[in-house]
Amino acid sequence: MKVLLIFPFLFFIICISGQRNREAEDSARIILRQKFFYEENGKFGLKDSLCKKLTHAIFDNIDFFDENLFVVEKNSLFGVINHLGKTIVPAQYKNVKNSKSYFANDNTIDKEKYLKDFIFSYTNEDMYEEQYGIYSKDGKILYPPIIHRFSEVKEYKNIVYFIVIEYPKIEGFSVKYNENTLKVSQRRLVKLENNQFSAQPIQVDYDGLGFLPIKNKNILFYKEGLKGGFYDMETKQKTERKYRYYQVLNNKIYAAKEIFYNYILDENFNENISKDSISNIKNGFIYLKEKGNFRLMSNGIKSKFSYPFIEQASHYFDYGNYFKNENYENYLSQLFKFHPDKGKYGLIDFNGKIFVEPKYDIINIYPLRIYVGESYNEKLEDYYKKNHLEYLIIPGGFFGPESVYFNEFKIINSVGEEIVYLDKKKYDRYATDKNFGRYSKKGVTKDFFYSSSNYQDGFLVYDIKSKEIILASNKGSFSLRKNNGFVRRFYDKEAKENTVTYYSNKLSKLYEEKTAIKEYDEIERSVIKSKEIYFFKNNKVGLIDFEETKVLPAKYDNIKIVNFHYYNNYYRSKEDLITSFIVTKNGKVGLLNDAYKKVIPLQYDEIKYLSNPYFEAYLVKKNNKYGLVSKNNLLLVPIIYENEIFFDSERKSFDIKNEYKTVFMLDYIQPSKNIWFNIINENNRYIITNGIITKIE
Repeated sequence: MKVLLIFPFLFFIICISGQRNREAEDSARIILRQKFFYEENGKFGLKDSLCKKLTHAIFDNIDFFDENLFVVEKNSLFGVINHLGKTIVPAQYKNVKNSKSYFANDNTIDKEKYLKDFIFSYTNEDMYEEQYGIYSKDGKILYPPIIHRFSEVKEYKNIVYFIVIEYPKIEGFSVKYNENTLKVSQRRLVKLENNQFSAQPIQVDYDGLGFLPIKNKNILFYKEGLKGGFYDMETKQKTERKYRYYQVLNNKIYAAKEIFYNYILDENFNENISKDSISNIKNGFIYLKEKGNFRLMSNGIKSKFSYPFIEQASHYFDYGNYFKNENYENYLSQLFKFHPDKGKYGLIDFNGKIFVEPKYDIINIYPLRIYVGESYNEKLEDYYKKNHLEYLIIPGGFFGPESVYFNEFKIINSVGEEIVYLDKKKYDRYATDKNFGRYSKKGVTKDFFYSSSNYQDGFLVYDIKSKEIILASNKGSFSLRKNNGFVRRFYDKEAKENTVTYYSNKLSKLYEEKTAIKEYDEIERSVIKSKEIYFFKNNKVGLIDFEETKVLPAKYDNIKIVNFHYYNNYYRSKEDLITSFIVTKNGKVGLLNDAYKKVIPLQYDEIKYLSNPYFEAYLVKKNNKYGLVSKNNLLLVPIIYENEIFFDSERKSFDIKNEYKTVFMLDYIQPSKNIWFNIINENNRYIITNGIITKIE
């Protein structure tokens, strides 16, 4: 009988592995259902591979669930049977799940790590009242269906402890647990050992339970009403329930009976009373209340300053765009908001260095990656760190859902140096809600700060060295290019014309082109990604890079930039980019590679790039005939056709226009060795490497 489940289990693995061929999966599912399930009078049962019936046909449906297990449905309720037809979970639940399933409330517990060997039986799937129990895979009920969620988990000496939030409401169920009548509580301490759950001695109806982050000890805080105590789960030692709150620092418990955390307990619950009034403990710092002021203390050392208000600096969440970053949190933990008198805030560190003078209502701090997402370049991370730009401090403004409000605008780097400053006059003159507000895009480079509308409503560019606005407009948009330099775009609706202007890294204007709207996408696809742009001299065109170095002399009548994205391991990547240049001189056309070397000689009347995912292909025209060549000047289709050749993206073939004739089409002959053949002439074999096709002789 063990043979029975080999095939179903393999199918189960296929189904959850995210294979791309869904049609094949559906076909496999149908075959397996026919092999192991049978139907009689509209009901289903389980059979083995020899067609022996293992259950009666009593179920409304059967499907695959887990290794050696099947989910069954009966009267809209669900259960689980094994490969022998034995009932594991009775069909009396609203749903059954395994550890891979979605759980609405258990986001903090790794079920695959701790609970992979169990089945979860649901009596309520409502998000706010989710309720389930736990069965073993051999059919034992391990936990009655009162679990709302697993709140916390702690591993200690190879034993796993959970704090479980339970809901006592059980409709239609009468169960016993460990042979005793079940007593339910809001939160329960549960031990998981040898795949068995057992309730621990703390099992009265406490309002709160929580593990303490103390090394080499397994200590729990339990609370009922307004007061709580501490419990050592190993020694069973328990303190009196007399504390309202607690904090943990350096393996010591700081407990508060009223307001201050003055009761200091070691890991054995020996209590000392501090002479200082400890108002808070956060991120390794102790906040002391001294008359009307607050003072900081770290590792027994007190700060030299005290103020009426001191608070840990916090991040700006940006309405869900903030992401958890340990380095960022560590940086924030070293900075504190303060004010010498009530009302205005500044920013200070533990050593007393003032980063921001106390004159602002609001201070925001961002990781550079979040604030200037468009211009952030991972290749420049060393530069950002060297110039202390990894975090930006922006005091004095409020970012609302649609608008931004500043009296003046500053950006201060992570060591307190001011790098951008717009006084009220400049801010009022240049900044608007559209080019500076919440829905604008911003960038910082080593020389410039810019803020631009995401649409066509203007921008401003600030020179960090001169501290002046050097470029601004109430029309168009401005952004950093991925391959260096800047680009400005403006669409004139009346003229139906696009103006695209390219600037160097020094913000020198390099090239501007006006195009009709129908040609706009073509320019964006070719020029915007390249590392070079055009320059003109004596009616000839050459190429200049965005550091303003002329990389190709102005000696051609025309140049067209071509960007080809080749497939890398079947996936098209933005990094897999090759640039080539179609050049025209004295009426003849050729091709240069990304090193500006001729790869197709200037002998054709016309060359056109044919976009396809495999290799760089070019339509060539000579003496009014058309053919196909590759970037390395390999003739793929002879120059004999009256009509143009194009790439059919659906059929993945190169065809003759208006003739429905295929002249070149690749297929694999040895995928593992990257060997292809032309189905029009199977004797021609090819290898494709980084977008270059080479014929195998």
